Amino acid sequence: MNSLDTAVQVQLETIQAKLGMPLDELADIIKRTKLTRHDAIRSMLVREYGLGYYDAKAIVSAIFEPAPERTG
Repeated sequence: MNSLDTAVQVQLETIQAKLGMPLDELADIIKRTKLTRHDAIRSMLVREYGLGYYDAKAIVSAIFEPAPERTG
């Protein structure tokens, strides 16, 4: 894992701790909103959960654009 991957992982862990819920639970909440556009989901996270812009963006990316598995 490179330093950027590590930084993103730490960011996601910090967000989950702040919200008091794992990423899976947050993904379920987002899916129940029926929002599909990344900007709409990001705005909802900022508004409803008090996340900063970049934290909300990281959550949306982690849920909808998971990084491919790295090999070797």
